[in-house]
Amino acid sequence: MVNGNAFVEIAAILGLATLTGIVGQKLRQPLIIMFLATGILAGPSFLGIIQSYEQIELLAHIGIALLLFIVGLKLDLNLIRTTGPVALATGLGQIVFTSIIGFAIAIVMGMSYLSAAYVSVALTFSSTIIIVKLLSDKKEIDSLHGQIALGFLIVQDIAAILALVALTTLGSSVGGEGSGYLLFLMIGAKGVGLLGGVALLMKYVIPYLTQRLAHSLELLTLFAIAWAVLLGAGSELLGFSKEVGAFLAGVSLASTAFRDSIGARLTGLRDFLLLFFFIDLGARLDLSMAVQPYLQRDTMMNDFHEMPSTTLLLVVVGEDDTIAGDASAQVIFQTADRIPSSQKDYIIQVTDRYGYPDLVADHVAPLCAPDTGTIDALDYYSIWKLFDGLTDYAFYGINWQYALGNTPEQRYMGVWSDGTPVNEMVVID
Repeated sequence: MVNGNAFVEIAAILGLATLTGIVGQKLRQPLIIMFLATGILAGPSFLGIIQSYEQIELLAHIGIALLLFIVGLKLDLNLIRTTGPVALATGLGQIVFTSIIGFAIAIVMGMSYLSAAYVSVALTFSSTIIIVKLLSDKKEIDSLHGQIALGFLIVQDIAAILALVALTTLGSSVGGEGSGYLLFLMIGAKGVGLLGGVALLMKYVIPYLTQRLAHSLELLTLFAIAWAVLLGAGSELLGFSKEVGAFLAGVSLASTAFRDSIGARLTGLRDFLLLFFFIDLGARLDLSMAVQPYLQRDTMMNDFHEMPSTTLLLVVVGEDDTIAGDASAQVIFQTADRIPSSQKDYIIQVTDRYGYPDLVADHVAPLCAPDTGTIDALDYYSIWKLFDGLTDYAFYGINWQYALGNTPEQRYMGVWSDGTPVNEMVVID
């Protein structure tokens, strides 16, 4: 639409952002929502204006650095001493509580332990950028609850780094690699080094440097921007987030006499650059993915309807599958109406708790990996037997009775150790 001209592209985005901002003001909606809407409208789902994703992302990252820098700049160091323990306790408490609940839900959904751990970590953390921007817009960042929330978010950011390192360590140990624990120690050493370096600069370098630069307010402002971006980049190179580095950069200048003048001059630039963060975020929301499952479902059902009459079809469900259920399976079986009933069966696996361990026909019953399930009669006499019988019949014309026709051989599920028959499968022609 803009013929690859980045300047025209940015101009169109800013014009669209202004229009959506006016609409949001009329509707009394926060500007953040309207900037996200701008990104969605300018993104690939609608107008397709945005092409220079890298340039917009760069501006967004600088805006993020300035946002956290100004927050750190305005931070009352005395207040940290009083709110720090509260933020640490609530932050860690929330992380532990949410991660445990998330891990339990992921396990119930059939995920492996490592995958469930990643999901629980992802569910635990909040968006520092959005929350801090909302607090700043409402002028609550300097309030007690704002300071506690800020400490809460910083604790989350640090915990996120440590959690990901710990998961990487676990994954390395599972895979037989020995570098995970070394990585964990290196991250800790880098964190101590980063804090120590900033503390030394705060005491011996920054006061003298800001005094010299204060003769030119423009040069002092340029130094503040450069310091925020440089420390943010350095923090990211060390394995931490740029938000942590930019925040420390602001804290390092918070005790100087020029923090108010620096903050006043950077606020407008911060708001302008953060506009690109929310636009970039909205532009990356591909709304076509939201409707794709429904389109795929319609296509899939049409495909089953078009399946030729020579097809052999088995639809197998577990009676205790509370995740997927049997609704889709029934639709598939009924939609494949060109296949004769003699060549298709609807099979229900039946749970049997007579012996130990239980044979539970749930969502993960077909799995037999060490961390997701075990090999049992549901594998041998249901999934594997049906598959072998079906392929034998399809390729060699033999053993059809083990897969089709509601025969005793098809329904048979073996016996328990005392000779008691395992509950047979239920077959519907």
